[in-house]
Amino acid sequence: KEAGFTSPNFLKLVMDGKRDVSGDTIGRIVKVFKWNKTQGEFFYQLVQMNQSKHFLQKQMAADSILKIRGIEPLTALQREKLNYYAKWYHIPIREMVGLQDFDPDPQVIASRMWPAISADEAKKALEVLLHLDLIEEVDGKWRQKDSHLSTGDNFVSIAVVQFHKKMMELASSALDRVLRDEREISSSTVTLSKERAQQLKKLIADFRQNLLKFSEEDPCPEEVYQINFQMFPLTKKKIQKDQKILKTSEGTKDGI
Repeated sequence: KEAGFTSPNFLKLVMDGKRDVSGDTIGRIVKVFKWNKTQGEFFYQLVQMNQSKHFLQKQMAADSILKIRGIEPLTALQREKLNYYAKWYHIPIREMVGLQDFDPDPQVIASRMWPAISADEAKKALEVLLHLDLIEEVDGKWRQKDSHLSTGDNFVSIAVVQFHKKMMELASSALDRVLRDEREISSSTVTLSKERAQQLKKLIADFRQNLLKFSEEDPCPEEVYQINFQMFPLTKKKIQKDQKILKTSEGTKDGI
């Protein structure tokens, strides 16, 4: 009420991810909680990092959060890691280096990408891959290196999410632009317990590892393929009719 919200459950909807927080709303929340300028800015940047639809906006918010927390800014290598996942074609180009007929000419690389990219984008991608020590050129021959990037860092994970979103977009477009014989896109809708759902996640993870091994054993790779895995709930837990609303000192919450 002090913040001027007409809906009594507005904040709960925000916390449940069903409502976004606007600039005006942020100001009212900051005022009610009597946060100082630094705390208000921290909250604002958290909102921006969570709600922004574009990677660069999320990255700018993440940088601001680090500065407010007194954490050292991202190193050049960390920024390269962010850029690695931010551009969807970086990973396919790294895999392309493993093809027998790989040509490092950016124009050739760009012409082989589907959807198309520019020669300049291909050139910059090679530079990123070289800088991250993921590929190398030895005696005029290009090859992949065994280096791996960890995706554990929270801010790098932001870029990983954007990469997955882009790959799912490409999978959707592949239904129209790729011949059926050259793609495999299918789905299954099933019912599972929470325990079985976790077991299924493990099965998918194991299969993914077997898939990578299967790919590595191919003596004559010809093209780069993208293989996606998606598993997500289509329903949410049913609320019991006898469920009561429990009052707490912090507000209200659902309880059985």
